[in-house]
Amino acid sequence: MTNFIQKWAGSEGNERANYQSFLNDFCEFLGVEKSPPKGEGNNRYCFDRDVKIIAPSGAATTNFIDFYKEGCFVLETKQGSNTSNKGHGTRYRKEMNKAFGQALKYARFVEPKPPFLITCDIGDHFRIWQDFSESWLSANGNYGTYDSVPKIPFTDLEDNSLKFSN
Repeated sequence: MTNFIQKWAGSEGNERANYQSFLNDFCEFLGVEKSPPKGEGNNRYCFDRDVKIIAPSGAATTNFIDFYKEGCFVLETKQGSNTSNKGHGTRYRKEMNKAFGQALKYARFVEPKPPFLITCDIGDHFRIWQDFSESWLSANGNYGTYDSVPKIPFTDLEDNSLKFSN
């Protein structure tokens, strides 16, 4: 088992406290560039990418994408527990469906539209949706629904046949 998987498998706790450390470790595990520090003008690849959300009434609010790479992905995290009420409490579908809804909402308000939406229950699983179309007229774009893609268990990352590249 890799150090990354040992460190994070089944982890519990606070999403806000853990997600940046987890995702930086994940980038290192994949052998891809970690997010540079966010600063003036650096919203292209960063944590907590601010996005202005325009409500149907015209009111604007600023939300934050957990992890973002322009033209690539919007990633939202949650962190539950198998044994306690830490983080979002016992791992369950409601919080992960909420993460998908957040990612979908944020993707509508960034340009260019990301081809991938990703959710991650830190240390438990990922889900990845893709849409390479230009159709943004329907409520869900072409990403599908929460249940249209399977869970990718965190421990499946140990599979040596998986290949990753920049």
